[in-house]
Amino acid sequence: MKQIVLLGGSGNLALLKLVPELYKLKDKNIQIIVYARSDLKDSYDKKLLEFYKEYSQEFLDSIVYLRGSYDDLTELSKVATDETVFYFTLPTSVFYNLAKKVREISKGKMVFEKPFGETFEDFSKLTEFDNTVFIDHYLAKPLSLAYPEIQKTTKFTDFLNNENVVSIQVLLTETILVGGISHFDKSGTIKDVVRNHAIEMLAVALADLTDLNTGEEYAKARAEVINKMKIDRKSLIKGQYEDYVVKGSKTETLVAFKATIDDKKWENVEVVFKAGKALPEKKSEVVFKIKKESIGNLKMLIEECEDFKEAELIFSFASEDCIYLNGVCMDGTEKRIEVVSWNTVHVIVETHFGGLSQYEYIFNALLYNKPIAMAYNSDVTAALNTFKTIEANQDEPEIYDQMSETLLNKY
Repeated sequence: MKQIVLLGGSGNLALLKLVPELYKLKDKNIQIIVYARSDLKDSYDKKLLEFYKEYSQEFLDSIVYLRGSYDDLTELSKVATDETVFYFTLPTSVFYNLAKKVREISKGKMVFEKPFGETFEDFSKLTEFDNTVFIDHYLAKPLSLAYPEIQKTTKFTDFLNNENVVSIQVLLTETILVGGISHFDKSGTIKDVVRNHAIEMLAVALADLTDLNTGEEYAKARAEVINKMKIDRKSLIKGQYEDYVVKGSKTETLVAFKATIDDKKWENVEVVFKAGKALPEKKSEVVFKIKKESIGNLKMLIEECEDFKEAELIFSFASEDCIYLNGVCMDGTEKRIEVVSWNTVHVIVETHFGGLSQYEYIFNALLYNKPIAMAYNSDVTAALNTFKTIEANQDEPEIYDQMSETLLNKY
């Protein structure tokens, strides 16, 4: 029997994402232990059903709920083994001290969710432990998993450069608000999603992964891209949506800034990051604006493109799971062409990963000791170093109306 402990399993990450994804695996060989301080032993199943309605009663009955302190893991020590997977679903501020306590009772795998700490020093402490995994679930999105194989059979690595691309936008926008006084207020948008999800999306698209095979090799290739990123600190825009839940907070719920890539291949190409909550559309995209004089070169990727007078190549990492062209034809009409379709991406995921992606892929790899393409020391360190200059910015965020793009549209 495989065993996973969700440390802090009464919180939103477990309720909204982790437990539903464990259920979807339909694997009766997995024992789930929820360890938390909240007194939910007799009502945890009802709490789960508030967030996800599809559980079977058999699954709910199989979950073991243990209430206990994070300073004393005595109750947990009675059931955990050296094969147990410990999944940290708590604020990053408690990671290190709790990890030390876990190591007193088990040598099992410890799994940490982004942002891996407030500072580089926080992350460095976590790397002191062996048998650890760092999770950025955007690296388990279908397109992220499939892209190394896509590169092997296409010419993306030849096409994506300053000969063909005039600018890049990295978009990570959400319609949702921050619910309750959450861990988000301690992090903000930069730490919560930009220095991990957003930068990793760009690094996946730009890194040359064609001759690489392992998750750690992929991470080092992404780190090379991230290390070349130079952020224009003066370009930083910070916003906070009106009626933000934590009154008086200076935490940003929106950011936009410009950057460059210190590489001849990307010389004179501006990169703009835009991310935030309470915005009109949900997007997880890397958008390459194609030079007008280079539109003909799109034939390297797809034949049907010669009638475009404007074009963007878009990597869609969420919901659409594809790469497509948005173009304006000579007659002024807009046209969309699939370059790598949803079906192609999912066939690759089915062939190489048994159809598993996102948290199902993550849990299957963790519990069955399979290779996993996640964040490693190299790319996390690169991102922490790249973003530390703007993370230190103490400017007051501008207030913006919910569902308004006014601030983002400055770039």
